[in-house]
Amino acid sequence: MRRFSFVCDLVVVVVFVAIGRHTHDRHSSFNDFLRILWPFALSVLLASLVVRRTMKAKTAVAQGAVIAIVTTAVAMALRVLSGQGTAIAFIIVSLVFLGAAMIGWRWAFERWTRSSGAARGPK
Repeated sequence: MRRFSFVCDLVVVVVFVAIGRHTHDRHSSFNDFLRILWPFALSVLLASLVVRRTMKAKTAVAQGAVIAIVTTAVAMALRVLSGQGTAIAFIIVSLVFLGAAMIGWRWAFERWTRSSGAARGPK
């Protein structure tokens, strides 16, 4: 589940950046996309490592909340260090989108595995 969670969270970040680029600058290059993506991608990796080491017994939904908060905070710090903007509206939108998506997919996955019996394993 660890690798699956990391990949899903990374997909969330890629979608977030892609939506932002499409909304704000449709004519930006792939390099611009990567320039915006890297702080978030690195932050997801760091947040996943923090959760893996500190939250073993917590629910997946709680882990998603921590990953979203840590990802947003670290990404904003990396954006400042790299000379990118961190307007308050961007911070809020980032936290809300990443939080909703990272918590939401975990919640849906838990519900699906519980209802399908996948969490109980083979009979």
